[in-house]
Amino acid sequence: MKLHVVDTQLMRETTGSLLWLSNCTRPDITMAVNYLARFITQPTIGHWRAVKHLLRYLKGTPTTGIYFQHGHQTHTSVKPVMYLDADWAGDQEDAKSTFGGVLTINGAPITWYSKKQSTVALSTAEAEYIAAGTAVRDCLWIQQLLNGLRLHPESSPVYLHVDNQSAIKLWKRVDFPADEAH
Repeated sequence: MKLHVVDTQLMRETTGSLLWLSNCTRPDITMAVNYLARFITQPTIGHWRAVKHLLRYLKGTPTTGIYFQHGHQTHTSVKPVMYLDADWAGDQEDAKSTFGGVLTINGAPITWYSKKQSTVALSTAEAEYIAAGTAVRDCLWIQQLLNGLRLHPESSPVYLHVDNQSAIKLWKRVDFPADEAH
């Protein structure tokens, strides 16, 4: 069942507001908003219910967000760390995976995202490996920015954390049997 035209407009406006929140202050809703934004041209009642559920979540978590605290600690160096995760074939329509990441500096989130992969991964390891391509580009960007600001030595790494052992082995090229590839 499709929404009425007025409801479709409300869905678009509400999803746009949720995108703004997700991009600016609420990384915790990024995955849900990414998913809902896929349906703004032809939303169903179920999608609208999901939007209302997300709005109730936001109402119940008004103090959740990004906070930068000023303290007496001074950091002599910055430590960029990237966290990454991907599902495998999470979209039942086209079997494409969704991945997300958050880049932090000294524990504070700087950038984050949730995206649908453009290709179909044949395994969890491949989905994570594809997602790592985006993460590595982000890591290189932040490293170059910090180097330009003279805040991060060029030889210092940007740490990338993933949770898939097969993907980690593939990146390290350590004992990766052919049967783990798919």
